[in-house]
Amino acid sequence: MEIEASIKGITYQPFLCKTLSSFSHDQLREALAISTTFLYSFADLKQVAISIWLSPKRTRSYPYSRVYDSLSFGGRKVTIIPLVKDEGADGDCDYLQWDTVALMGLLGIYVIPAYYDGAQSNPAYKNKITNQLLSANYLEQRLIELENYHSSALHWNLEQFERLSEVGELALAAYQAISNKLNVQLRSTKSLLNKMRELKSGKEDFLSLSRLRSQSAQRRESNTVQPKEFFSGNKASVTIVDSVGGTYFLTADHCEIVDDVVLLVESKHSNTRALPAMDDIKDGLIKMTLFSNLTSVHHNSVQFKPLAVLRLAAHASFNTLTDSQVKHLTLLQREAVVNGFRLDLSGVNGFKSIR
Repeated sequence: MEIEASIKGITYQPFLCKTLSSFSHDQLREALAISTTFLYSFADLKQVAISIWLSPKRTRSYPYSRVYDSLSFGGRKVTIIPLVKDEGADGDCDYLQWDTVALMGLLGIYVIPAYYDGAQSNPAYKNKITNQLLSANYLEQRLIELENYHSSALHWNLEQFERLSEVGELALAAYQAISNKLNVQLRSTKSLLNKMRELKSGKEDFLSLSRLRSQSAQRRESNTVQPKEFFSGNKASVTIVDSVGGTYFLTADHCEIVDDVVLLVESKHSNTRALPAMDDIKDGLIKMTLFSNLTSVHHNSVQFKPLAVLRLAAHASFNTLTDSQVKHLTLLQREAVVNGFRLDLSGVNGFKSIR
């Protein structure tokens, strides 16, 4: 199914964000080494909440879960995303897509595209690296710029596009140094040059290329059932347009029309636990922040009322829930009620109401 929708803004109250550790302006290296979401204080003691992506690819390492953990912070929220993550000739090489940056802007999150300048050889593969380190020096400079920036996340993120070629040049030089130091063949030392040419070809051209790739990924996902997705019914592509013309290509694991309502379902599944992992659930909640704020939803030119649904499924017994899981589920049910989406636990074995 193909769903078209518009969105004017995001109103959402999270209940499952973890407690964030705090780091001062001279502890950024330490923060990057031990935490993926944290509070960062500038020299004047103003704070921001920072989340870290371990890869620019949205389907790796639960980046949305870390972004979600920053949502409860009342001040400015920042996410740091590597422009490129090159694991070597024997590994993967992923690049940032502009739609990822745009989506963060829709959530009101400031994006800092970054690069890796340190790594170690992977002992299991000749041409693969691991334990990559983001450039703390570069990030310190960008955070100082952001501290003095007074426009919206949307404006900041649009401006980052103009600097992507600069980040690309820094990333290329850093990866070449890593390749020489570790005697490891990397992919980006060749492919990044082509990416740089795309970046320099102009904003609109790159946005078109990026959106074509995102649409292609959307189509692939809408035709593929992932192991963690447990449901019956039709998958759907959901194309969202915001108030300034930004376009976002998402998918719903299941889509169903009941009278004048269209259900947009995000499904999370576990074969071994009584509930899916919390990172998986938080990943689904980012979809809920978007789907629960949709307006003017259409299918085949017919308008419907949207209802966002988070569906959890598990084969283990519900009666084996720990006290911590019961607490999390209680908060999750409250989050669903407050934010106007439906929590579907019908796929959980032995489900009973939590009070």
